[in-house]
Amino acid sequence: MSLNHRLKPLVIDLSNVRATNMDYDPKQYPEFEDSSLVEAEWIDTGKELTEEEVDSINDNHYDWVYESLQDYIW
Repeated sequence: MSLNHRLKPLVIDLSNVRATNMDYDPKQYPEFEDSSLVEAEWIDTGKELTEEEVDSINDNHYDWVYESLQDYIW
């Protein structure tokens, strides 16, 4: 992967993404500061996101990850 590619965040339509697996520590309730998205799928196709797409969401969209974790847990 080139350096230029890594510096440019992916454009991801988060309204079309559903978390299917999350990593979190219940002891960190309610902040879950170390939580992360592990796997997700595109809602419209059911296709799994790539590792690069998941990493981009984790790196750039903490609020979305936190909200998805809330949905995932409860």
